[in-house]
Amino acid sequence: MKKRISMILSVILALSLFTVSMTSCDEDGNSSKDDDGVTLNGKSPEEAYNDALEAINNTDNYEMTSKQDIDIEMTYSGQTMNQEQKQTIQQKKNGDDIYVKVGGASLEQETWYVDGVLYTISGDTKAKAELSLEEFTEQMMGESSNNLLNIPESWFKDVEFKTEDGQKTLEFKIDGNEYLELVGNMLDSLGASADDMDISEVVYTVYFTDDGAIEKIVTVFSASFSIQGVEATANYNTVTTISIGTAGEITAPADGDSYIDVTEQMKEQY
Repeated sequence: MKKRISMILSVILALSLFTVSMTSCDEDGNSSKDDDGVTLNGKSPEEAYNDALEAINNTDNYEMTSKQDIDIEMTYSGQTMNQEQKQTIQQKKNGDDIYVKVGGASLEQETWYVDGVLYTISGDTKAKAELSLEEFTEQMMGESSNNLLNIPESWFKDVEFKTEDGQKTLEFKIDGNEYLELVGNMLDSLGASADDMDISEVVYTVYFTDDGAIEKIVTVFSASFSIQGVEATANYNTVTTISIGTAGEITAPADGDSYIDVTEQMKEQY
């Protein structure tokens, strides 16, 4: 039973992580279509979002924090168990130096990439490796490195700015089946299948500053599925805040020289 629960939680957390940095393909690039709704600094919702996203993806100095709250109900052999999972992801970049920390009930990991050396703490293991920035980005961060959602042009249909507490917002409602198409490969790697899942409409709300920068993104949805006889339902609420130009100096851990050198093992993967 514990093994089943562990697998369920892995899938649940993976779905949540994807809301932080999921990527999609905008085949048509930025659009200059006119919009009859309220504008932000003279820009339509699509123009404002794409310009703000480009600023984030092109900066070499930023901070991003994502807090995920997940309420879970699991049923097995007639017994029901409720659980709450909380996880926080912090990411900073200053030039070529990067810091990432993941903290939650099921995972604690801290990573530094400073002056061409990766340092990482995972559980009781402390390791380091000499890697190029390209190798580090590909191996440790994948396609999610400093990428937020590149929204396809079609998703902007009928989307207008709203004002919440004096702040401009955009709200996107994404069909659950379309969301499952985006996460299908990731689920396969965990031994799960998108075919066995039901995901509600995903509500994705973007908050802008007065000068047009993305300040916060809130993602809310629910998912239900069955794995190895365990029925699970999870309600997600993810809040991601972004700040450009605020990351201070990133330094290697003070005891980094004592970390186990795994450069050779990591290089073998290339």
